[in-house]
Amino acid sequence: RAVTASHTRAMRRGRAFVVWFALAWRQAHAFAWSAPLERSGRARDAPPLTSVEENTNTWAVIIDASRFWFNYRHSANALSMYRTVKRLGIPDSRVVLMLADDAACDARNPQHGRMYNDVNRGVELYGDDIEVDYRGTEVTPETVIRVLTNKHARGTPRSKKLLTDGASNILVYITGHGGDGFIKFQDQLELRTQELADAFAQMYAKNRYNEVFFIAETCQASTLAKAFASPRILALSSSGLGENSFSHHSDPDIGVYVIDRFTYNTLEFFEQLNVENTTTVDAYVKTLTQAKLLSTAVLDTKTFKHRAVNTVKLTEFFGGVSKTKVLSGVLDWFVGAESTSERTKPPTLSPKTPSLKYESVDIKTLGFR
Repeated sequence: RAVTASHTRAMRRGRAFVVWFALAWRQAHAFAWSAPLERSGRARDAPPLTSVEENTNTWAVIIDASRFWFNYRHSANALSMYRTVKRLGIPDSRVVLMLADDAACDARNPQHGRMYNDVNRGVELYGDDIEVDYRGTEVTPETVIRVLTNKHARGTPRSKKLLTDGASNILVYITGHGGDGFIKFQDQLELRTQELADAFAQMYAKNRYNEVFFIAETCQASTLAKAFASPRILALSSSGLGENSFSHHSDPDIGVYVIDRFTYNTLEFFEQLNVENTTTVDAYVKTLTQAKLLSTAVLDTKTFKHRAVNTVKLTEFFGGVSKTKVLSGVLDWFVGAESTSERTKPPTLSPKTPSLKYESVDIKTLGFR
């Protein structure tokens, strides 16, 4: 009996341990997949020294943060940039589009299902091939941070994710209403410069980008970039501290403004470009004069120190070009071409290693401890 009782107690303890282990594993697994936002700015490990790599893929995150019919122009701004990056070669699979409202299907829109950025209605922006990844109430500051840092809720489809790596150039364009150090979402929430800076710091620590081109079209837009500290972020803004960002013109038939001045002049410049164009960011910014914008376009290069702005081509962020590397001599060996004494063994691949510039960054300046 004593042996049987002892054996029974051991069995119970064993079953209890198995149940405890299963629950602990499930909780840890759920925590890892839910990926809550890390707003504290801390990281478990220090980011490694990251090299300035060659850009091999380009991504775009395009955000319209405003809702309501009278903000029609903000949707038109975002859709105009969406059309531009697609025309220059970035596929929908590498574009994350967020529209806080659906002006195209608004009951007050006489051109139902269509949107235009010009009173002459020369270009239909909505089209048949538009892919909106986040719309309506899905567009929040939290969603933006989750997309940038790749911390999504479990079950989020790949098409809604920014699947970048250390060789990715990323265009981030955001438009809406803002103020000193923030931009409004849904006329209720705010995304602040510190939150954006923290998101970029996490991206840098995880080697999620090569270079970032951040463009803000809002009032006091330059203040959105004032907290940025991560390397290789180029920030362009439609207005400076204390300045408004103005609309361009209205359409009398719908009774609202259809585009803002900054985006209108940007599109006017980009319509002259194709994917093989070598025009630089510096040349583009020079066209954004105060006479055209009625505000000051601000180019912030404080963390973009590894190369001069006049060497940065616009197509590095707005265009998608596939780059191919040719390895000579390899194919002959695989297909069994005429053998020589030098080809009796597989060729040794020794591609030239480019001289990489390594950056040493104090992670405390990025908000980590």
